[in-house]
Amino acid sequence: MRYTKLARNVHLWVGVVLSVFILIEACTGLIQAEPWIIGADESQLHDNLTSFAHFTNSVHEGKIGTINLKWVIDITAIGLIILTLTGIYLSVPFLRSRKKH
Repeated sequence: MRYTKLARNVHLWVGVVLSVFILIEACTGLIQAEPWIIGADESQLHDNLTSFAHFTNSVHEGKIGTINLKWVIDITAIGLIILTLTGIYLSVPFLRSRKKH
């Protein structure tokens, strides 16, 4: 129970700091998986025929122009792991208390 406050703070601040990066990764990943969303088909997405599809693919891989931001992707992935673990930790007592009622 004494770690609950720490877990809440970690969960809150990791979520706040990484929310923009998680949103970017989710959107670009969705566009890669479902290219029809931007009016392209899968062959256009992979052949880089549309500039927007190429841009989303580059951003999803952690590249903007010649700048390599792969480390941002790695930090976002680590943050998602932390969010998942702290979310599970915070959910267990809540779920146990609901089970007793």
